[in-house]
Amino acid sequence: MTQFDDKKWDDFVNKISVVFNYGIAEKEWLSTNKLAKLIAATPYIAESRKAEIVSFSHLSLYLLSLTEIGKTIFVHREIDNDNVFSRLHPVTHYTSGKRDVIDASNSLLALCMLSNYNKDRAHDLERGKYNPVALGIWDYNEMSENLVTTISKCQNNELFEIYSIEEARRGIWQ
Repeated sequence: MTQFDDKKWDDFVNKISVVFNYGIAEKEWLSTNKLAKLIAATPYIAESRKAEIVSFSHLSLYLLSLTEIGKTIFVHREIDNDNVFSRLHPVTHYTSGKRDVIDASNSLLALCMLSNYNKDRAHDLERGKYNPVALGIWDYNEMSENLVTTISKCQNNELFEIYSIEEARRGIWQ
């Protein structure tokens, strides 16, 4: 069992809420955000060195990417097309920890992002928003199958209790 439990998650939610100046509604949203919890929990579940620092850093960057300014900074660009993890690198970089857990968590994040692109294909084309799935640069079926294969190699149930393949396939990024 890792050191990441509901008490630790509540502590992260409280600290991040202060840093981002969240009100009651935003704090409640964060406390129920499973993707955010996955990002915060992974360094602990993977037993990364400096888990608290990695967790806080990754969670902060994820939340920053959801702000209006952050969306302009972390937007998908053509340079991100070479690798499904390229755009996610700021919240998926680890220097230590159990590789199967890290790979599964990173692949869950990538599957969520990819599924979001797939879900928004028509809307993004209509709005002129860059979307590698809509443009035919990424093959959703092939890439999602590869990600699920990587995720399935991990046997850590604690990770999947927080965030599942089915949740990632819904493509809800925030």
